[in-house]
Amino acid sequence: MGPILCISSLPLSSWTMTLRPSLGSRSRRTSSASSNRLSITHRLPELYEEPDRFKPERWATLSRTPYEYLPFAAGLHRCIGAEFALQEMKVVLAMLLQRYRLAVVPNARIEPKGSNLDPAHGMPMRIIPQDRRFERVPVRGSIHRLVEFV
Repeated sequence: MGPILCISSLPLSSWTMTLRPSLGSRSRRTSSASSNRLSITHRLPELYEEPDRFKPERWATLSRTPYEYLPFAAGLHRCIGAEFALQEMKVVLAMLLQRYRLAVVPNARIEPKGSNLDPAHGMPMRIIPQDRRFERVPVRGSIHRLVEFV
């Protein structure tokens, strides 16, 4: 029997390799498990300057390989809908942002799930007709431990 590879869903990518090596008439089953927490990969200082700082403008000049930026995994196990999802996000965001301004509710409490950046209890937002009046609002919660806002 050849290797068996089991992949879990993001944000923790893990796999188990099971082998049955044989020596003569004897065979033995061995396993090895490994995992990769994507939130750690996405915060490596050797890949991203000031990785804990919220700097969306960094993506205008950065070009990362599929193994350095992993929203859809990579290699043989990359999500088959990745390209469609990226294109759809660009189109939908462009349409929404032309018409509306999204604003975090002032003093909202934002608590991340563990070490991930997705909010445990959602993120209260206001949807306002686009008026180009962007403002910074204070937020509360432990999000400040994970992201340094400029």
